[in-house]
Amino acid sequence: MIQISSWTNTIFFSLVGTIHVYWAFLGLLGIPLDSINAVIPEKKEGNLSFQPSVLATLVVAIGLFTMAFFSWAILSDAVVFSEQWVKRINAGIAFLFLVRAIGDFKYVGFFKKVKETRFALNDTRYYSPLCLCVAYNALVIAIN
Repeated sequence: MIQISSWTNTIFFSLVGTIHVYWAFLGLLGIPLDSINAVIPEKKEGNLSFQPSVLATLVVAIGLFTMAFFSWAILSDAVVFSEQWVKRINAGIAFLFLVRAIGDFKYVGFFKKVKETRFALNDTRYYSPLCLCVAYNALVIAIN
């Protein structure tokens, strides 16, 4: 079970990190990202709740690649970190994604108030359940 959870989270974090790098480079080139509105929380009026910068997008990508590394690290003997540290970090990842799934009680998560926007619909259908799956996988890594 730990191998499935580890590989699932590793692949997920790597793919989502790559998407963030792609968005950052499009931002550097000045290409408008009209479709990105479906992944950024929106206010009731349809305005974005925030406008991510290229640097912030790259920082998120680095964080996701780091999480991919620590999801994979439990399977590798070549990693410098102890197994105990890898498990603790995965417990932190589980907590982070559980909090994300619960949300901020306004724009994101299962308990959001703004539910009519394109982002809110995607969040309810895809993003929040996916965060629960990631949290579960990270918890499996942390416990075993």
